[in-house]
Amino acid sequence: MKSEQIIYQEIKDILWSIIPPKESKIAFRGYIYDSPNQLGCHKILDDGQMELIEIPSGILLQLMYLMKDLQKCEIFSQKPWTHFKIIFLKNKMFEVDFAYIPKEDSWVNLIMKGISDLTEEEWKNTGIPKELWEERVFYKDSGQLGKLQSYFINKERREEFSNLTDDQYIYQQIAELLRSIAPSNQCNLVLSGYVKNQLSQLDFHQVMDNGQTLHIDMSSDELLTLLQLLEDLQNCKIFAKEPWTHFHITLDKDDKFKMGFSYEN
Repeated sequence: MKSEQIIYQEIKDILWSIIPPKESKIAFRGYIYDSPNQLGCHKILDDGQMELIEIPSGILLQLMYLMKDLQKCEIFSQKPWTHFKIIFLKNKMFEVDFAYIPKEDSWVNLIMKGISDLTEEEWKNTGIPKELWEERVFYKDSGQLGKLQSYFINKERREEFSNLTDDQYIYQQIAELLRSIAPSNQCNLVLSGYVKNQLSQLDFHQVMDNGQTLHIDMSSDELLTLLQLLEDLQNCKIFAKEPWTHFHITLDKDDKFKMGFSYEN
């Protein structure tokens, strides 16, 4: 296994290969769980504010797998972490911070801080259900977290899709996400690729009426959410005896969803 110093160097080399030379100070931060994961790169402005730097999807996946490797390094065996913040100053690693925040105490775009750490004023701008925030704050420092997030989130949707199996519910989520990313509601979409351990690729295209395809860009959050859904799908009971690595999804203008699978070493 790579040492943490080698991984840090690889992360630095990757980031500075895509960052404009004029940028002198950047922050690479996020969280790594089995799923979900969130990573982002920002330039730090003179006033301390941060501005997002878009990362190509292939490079984003490289960085995610490097951070997962970093979590496994022996140096962190006694002090594991889930959240990280790495500051680079003029192409040199300037500051590295880690925090262990339980998955159930985490929230999208909440980095290096748990739900239970939020004040009421901070909570108001997060989109976190109030009951969930109150539950986490109530149990803070007790060694417990309270009810699972799923108890508080999307109660109506749980009832709406209560008759679906786990894999069918994931298909529904994938279809909704693809349609939300697409440039138009009236277009045919194709998502294909493979999901393997430490190696994944996702390609998203719009299929024109003449058969030509146009690549559709995804944000880092959209890419990681899709990857998470696909990994969750791989773990569904229905695929226990017939695992898959490669997939091909079509979503037509009428929102008819089809997904094919194959297994390749």
